[in-house]
Amino acid sequence: MCKISIIVPVYNAGEYLEFCIKSIICQDYDNLELILVDDGSMDNSFEICKSYEQKDNRVRAFSKPNGGVSSARNFGMDKAVGDYISFVDSDDYITEDYLSSLLKHMDDETGMVVLGLQKVDESGNITHVSHRFNAGMYNYEQLSRVIIDDGTLSGFTIHSSCAILYKREYIERYKIRFNENVKYNEDGLFNTEYLLRSEKNAYIDYGKAVYSYRTNMMSATKTVDLLGERYLNSMRIVNDVLLSYRDQYAGFDIDKQMIRRDATLALSKMIFLASSGKLNGKEVKNIIKSLKCDNTLKTLEVKKMGKGKNLLVYALRVKAYFIVAKILNRKYGNK
Repeated sequence: MCKISIIVPVYNAGEYLEFCIKSIICQDYDNLELILVDDGSMDNSFEICKSYEQKDNRVRAFSKPNGGVSSARNFGMDKAVGDYISFVDSDDYITEDYLSSLLKHMDDETGMVVLGLQKVDESGNITHVSHRFNAGMYNYEQLSRVIIDDGTLSGFTIHSSCAILYKREYIERYKIRFNENVKYNEDGLFNTEYLLRSEKNAYIDYGKAVYSYRTNMMSATKTVDLLGERYLNSMRIVNDVLLSYRDQYAGFDIDKQMIRRDATLALSKMIFLASSGKLNGKEVKNIIKSLKCDNTLKTLEVKKMGKGKNLLVYALRVKAYFIVAKILNRKYGNK
């Protein structure tokens, strides 16, 4: 019976931590180890971790100086002894069949199993996170061509490290770790490197929601300064790492995916400005010009997009920047 290591990075999570832990230790698949990594919390989080370590011999609690979520996850992977690894964040929770649902789709040719997530807001309202991929098994050759950016202005195909089952064998063999210098998109980068290095298939079913993550105004994406140096530095590192795979995986359209990624990042910047009340036609034009997106727009998979993105791409192609600004301001402004 395979053992699964669940790694939970913990930082000032006292309010939700017990709910998270209980959802893990009450799994219908019980051959697990729960690795709680307190990352320099200033509340009672570590005391909670230690209390569960004393109650359940499957729980292991560690404390380390604050280094960020990637540092905590890497610390957890160094301590893990399971055949498989899965990550859960300390303010989130999982369904009782989380592990068994992930495990039933794993086989010798599969390197990762990806299931669905749902958002839970402060009022308890639940929103299922949809995805552009239909449920099923995707072979390595298919997935490697779209793992960075599939041309639908959606970014990394597998953007979260939660609700995923990984084989520890590949993580250790290829020394795959979260890049601790990257503060944004670190999950997408980890998943891309894992897939490229393992060269294994992936089972994806976002329709099966087994993971709930809490959202609040302080952690919402719109609070991230997409024009700030901290974010831009992360993007530079991510791009450099991805481009380092060019020679090894030249047959899998990495250059084409990276060009499409420019368009996705451009849209993110426009949305950020719209949500900040600073987007206008001139800003849209400057973003497109600075990222040299004119030719990139021609490579996008417009037919695979929803109507909203369709319209945006057509407007950008004909340089109707004021229309783009109007659409995005209406959708994201004053929120």
